[in-house]
Amino acid sequence: MAFRQAVFLHTQKTAGTSIVYMAREHYGAENIISHGDWLTQEPEDYCPKPFISGHFGFSLAERFFAGRYSFTFLRDPLDRIISFYSFCRGRDPREYAIYEAASRLDIDQFIELAVGDHGDDPLRQDCHNLIWNNQAWQLARGWDYKPDGKSAPTIKDYSVDDVLKFAKRNLERFDFVGFTETFDEDALVIGKQLDFDRSYVPHENSSVEIKKSSLSSATLKAIYSMTEVDQEIYAFAKRKFRNRFRRIWNIGRVISG
Repeated sequence: MAFRQAVFLHTQKTAGTSIVYMAREHYGAENIISHGDWLTQEPEDYCPKPFISGHFGFSLAERFFAGRYSFTFLRDPLDRIISFYSFCRGRDPREYAIYEAASRLDIDQFIELAVGDHGDDPLRQDCHNLIWNNQAWQLARGWDYKPDGKSAPTIKDYSVDDVLKFAKRNLERFDFVGFTETFDEDALVIGKQLDFDRSYVPHENSSVEIKKSSLSSATLKAIYSMTEVDQEIYAFAKRKFRNRFRRIWNIGRVISG
């Protein structure tokens, strides 16, 4: 069966791995790209694949919008940061420096890595880039393919107002915007649109996460400070899209009986 072609902007720790797993089961592993695959391939190499996803930004995702069902997921920013730390802490510390840091630091110390002037420290740079308004940045422009070794713009090249403006504008371009908090319902909507078997919604790549109550007030303040634009874009998306897409879900629920 030929499934509808799709492009999925997958921001880290927004339940996207479960969507990718569902896509792999339907399209076949050879017919999708996901996570960091795009970093080691030219866009023209994976353009023919029916399902394109990855930890890239909108500037790359929009190249594949024509003729494809486009979607993304958002998550409460505080929950996403806690999940990101828990994920890193559970990985092999020999794989990446940020995993090693999470394995030896508590979350308060880990968040400190992303705060303030990180200078030329690559570990602090990575931590900062993956936390500081990362959801809004991926929507505004985000990580992109860099031809010929040229440097792509970063969030520091944009004003906060522009990041928020572009993120809101680009959200309007997607066919569907889901939320991690309503993942099961939203995954069924996506499955319906892509002609998947909607009776099966996997949960993959979940991690044991620390409780919010265990965070110090200083850490909570630091996270909220580093996700102010994320908080605003998340609230905007919930107001703008939840009711719009709930109608699709209600239709799907009636059909599924």
